[in-house]
Amino acid sequence: LIREWSEIPAGDKHAMRTYLLQYVINNPACSSYVRETIVQVIAIMVKRQSVEDAGEDRASVIAEVQQLITSGNQKMQMIGCAIITALMQEYATTVKSSDVGLAWEIHFKVKKQFESSDLQTIFKFSISALKELSNQITVNLNPELEYLVRRLIIIAETVLSWTFINVSLPKKLISVFESDQNP
Repeated sequence: LIREWSEIPAGDKHAMRTYLLQYVINNPACSSYVRETIVQVIAIMVKRQSVEDAGEDRASVIAEVQQLITSGNQKMQMIGCAIITALMQEYATTVKSSDVGLAWEIHFKVKKQFESSDLQTIFKFSISALKELSNQITVNLNPELEYLVRRLIIIAETVLSWTFINVSLPKKLISVFESDQNP
């Protein structure tokens, strides 16, 4: 898929991403390994597509995920958290980021787009979801709710500790800085 990305028609790319997203949403009982693998593929596809459409597809995916997280359905909220986590891992420069065949300059360009357009949105709706869940927090928290709260806190923490790109640095220094910050 990644090697042939530029040869795949745009409609097919969108259809594949939509199918995978709907599969995960419509099969909330699938194993966590399968779900996490599929959302990682979705994140890779969204990142590759953002090179071509300046993040339009990413914005629509994030809007869909925001609806999942604010839906009140814990299974859908968990799926939304998994997708956001995968997207953030793809746009961060860490050992968990996939090699999606992009030159470092392109990776930094799409990372900067993500930072300026979507990171704040992700932070706002994760905090909003935590605020909504705060009424349900009791001494004996059920395991699903505890896991959801933990995932939302991790998302908010990841935004707050994000390694932002300084575009005024020379390209060679950016890659050295990134590899030093994210071993």
